[in-house]
Amino acid sequence: MHDAASLNQMLSDRMEEVCLHLLPNGKREGNKWVVGSIDGNSGHSLQVTISGGSVGRFIDFADTTSKGATPLWLWCKTKKVNFPEACKQAAEWLGVKSEDFGVKRHHQKQYLPPSPADRNGVRLTESNTEVMDYLTMTRRLDPLVVAKARIGETKDGKWIVFPYFEPGSGEAFHIKRMMVERPEGRKEITASKGTRRSLYGKDMIGEEASELIIAEGEIDKLSWQSWGYNAVSVPNGVQDFQWVENDWDWLQRFEKIYVAMDMDEPGAACAQEICKRLGLHRCYIVELPHKDANDCLVAGLKADTMDKCLSSAKAIDLDEIKRPDDFRKDVIEHYTNDPSTIGFDTPWYPQVPWRVRPGEFTVLSGFSGSGKTQGLNQLMLHLVQQGLKVMDASLEIRPGLTLYYMTRCAMAKRNATASEASACLNWLNDNVFFLDCIGTVTIDRIIHAMEYARKRHGVDVFVIDSLFKCGLNSEDYGAARVFVDKLTSFCNNTRSHVILVAHSRKTQTGNELSVPSKSDIAGSSDIANAAFNVIIFWRNKLKKRKMDEARQKNDIETLAAQMDEPDGKIMLDKQRFGEGEESVAMVWYHSESCQFHTVRNKSIPYFEVK
Repeated sequence: MHDAASLNQMLSDRMEEVCLHLLPNGKREGNKWVVGSIDGNSGHSLQVTISGGSVGRFIDFADTTSKGATPLWLWCKTKKVNFPEACKQAAEWLGVKSEDFGVKRHHQKQYLPPSPADRNGVRLTESNTEVMDYLTMTRRLDPLVVAKARIGETKDGKWIVFPYFEPGSGEAFHIKRMMVERPEGRKEITASKGTRRSLYGKDMIGEEASELIIAEGEIDKLSWQSWGYNAVSVPNGVQDFQWVENDWDWLQRFEKIYVAMDMDEPGAACAQEICKRLGLHRCYIVELPHKDANDCLVAGLKADTMDKCLSSAKAIDLDEIKRPDDFRKDVIEHYTNDPSTIGFDTPWYPQVPWRVRPGEFTVLSGFSGSGKTQGLNQLMLHLVQQGLKVMDASLEIRPGLTLYYMTRCAMAKRNATASEASACLNWLNDNVFFLDCIGTVTIDRIIHAMEYARKRHGVDVFVIDSLFKCGLNSEDYGAARVFVDKLTSFCNNTRSHVILVAHSRKTQTGNELSVPSKSDIAGSSDIANAAFNVIIFWRNKLKKRKMDEARQKNDIETLAAQMDEPDGKIMLDKQRFGEGEESVAMVWYHSESCQFHTVRNKSIPYFEVK
C-alpha cells in the first residue's frame, strides 16, 4: 500500500471528488465544500478546503472538535474509522494497491522466539527497586510510561529488560537487556539471538496516530513518550536497518515521521539513511539542544520546548545549488583513503583492478555464450559473502534455474544433497532478491522495482540482464540514452551499484574469435559513455575447438598443451574512478563449480557445507 503521505497527496489532487464521496449532501462554494456537519447533514457549518495551499483542511464552526488538516483525517471523521482503516479505504477508493514490483526472495525469513533463557529470572519492575529508581529518578521517565512499556528486571536487580511487542500482542518477539551500572562508563547490552529486529514500542502507538517519532534507543523512545509523543526506537543501533524491511507495512500509515537520532556524526548519518529509506516526502530530521532525548528530559526541558524542536525539524535539503564546503568531506576522503580499499572486491581482483563501489554504474558486455551469466552469479556470491545485498533482474533465465547455478557455485560442486542445497538457499535468502519476471519489462517497472528494493530491503547491488529485455529496440538509441540516464541517476541518488548486461555485437571482421571492446557494445554509444566501468567477458572458443580435434585424433601432446591455455579473458575496458586503470586478465573456467579464476583448476566454496 502507498504510505499515508502519498495517499494524502493523491486525495488532495481529487479533493472535490473526495468531498462528493464522503459528504454527498454538501456543495461547492468558491474553494470550499460546505455541509451541515461531519455526519453529512445539509447546512453550512462544516467547511472543507478543496483547492489552494490548505487543501484538505476542515473545521465545523458549530462543533470545533470536528477539525483536521488532511484528507485522511476527514476520511476518519466522516467514516468513523481509525487511521489505518481510513488509509486502507482511501487506497481502495483511489484504486491503488499494495505492490512489491515483482521483488522476491527465496522464501520469507523465519525468526526464532526469545529462548527460555531470555525469559527466565525476569519480573516486571516495581516501585522502589534499583531498576525503577534508575528509570524514574536518574532517567526521569514517567512511571506510567514505564508501566505501560511492561519493562522488566532480572531478579538480582542488575539488568533492565526491554520486551518488544507487536500491537495487541502479549508475547514478546525480541528481548533486550541493559545493565543498570556502567563499568568504566561503558553501556552493557545483550539481546535475544535469532529474533526479529523490529522497532521498539509499536505496541504503545494508538491506532489514531498519524505522526511518529523514531529515536535511537529505548530510553529515548520512553523519554518522548513521557512528554506525551508517539515514539518508537530503532532496535540495534545506527548501523542496522533490518527493521525497515520488517516494519515497512506498519510504517505506511504515518503521514509524517520525525527522525530524532543522537546529535553526533553516526546519528546524523543514520537519520539521513532513514529519511531516504522511508521517504523524503514525509520524513523530518529533528535537531535537539542536548545529545539525545533523554538528556533533554534529564535537563528539565518541557513539552513546549520539544514542540519547538519538532516544528523546526527539516526535511533533507534537495537544493541542487551547493558550495564547495558541502563537499568538503568527500574531497578529504579522496586524499585520505586508499582508492584500492574503496568499495568491495571481485573474484578476479587485483588482476582485474575493479571494485564494486557505491553510486557507480557498470556495463558488463561480451558475445553471447562468453560466460557473462556464470561470471555474474559468481560475482553476486562474492559480494554476498562480503555482507552486501544483491538483486538479480535476470529477464532471460528463471530465478529457480539461476539459484541452481548459484548454489552450485556457492558450494563449489556439481552434486549436492537436497539438505545441502536447502541450507545453501537459507544462507542466500537473507541477501539475494529477484525481479520475478521473465521476458520484456518496461524501463519504468524496472526502476520502480529497484527503488522499492533499495528502500524496503536495503539492496546494495542490482544486476539487470539484459539491456534489450528492457523494452528497447536495438536501433532506438534515444530510448537507450534515456534508460542509462535513469540508471546513473538512480545510482547517484541511492548510492547503490547497478550492473547492466549489454551484449557485444559482431566485430568488424564478423569473427567471434576476435576480442570485443567497449566500442562493440550493441546499441547506442551512450551506454558505454555513461558507464563508470566497462567489463568485457571473452571466451576462447579456439581452445575448445582445438581440444575437441585433439581428442578425436587422440593427440595427447596437443591436448596437454591446450589445457594450459586460458579459457577466456575478463577485461576492464573502462574505469572512470581514480586513475582510470584498465587491464586484461586471463581466466580459467572450473566447470564443477561454474567459477572463473585467474589460475587453472581453482575453485572456492562461498558456502561451507556442514
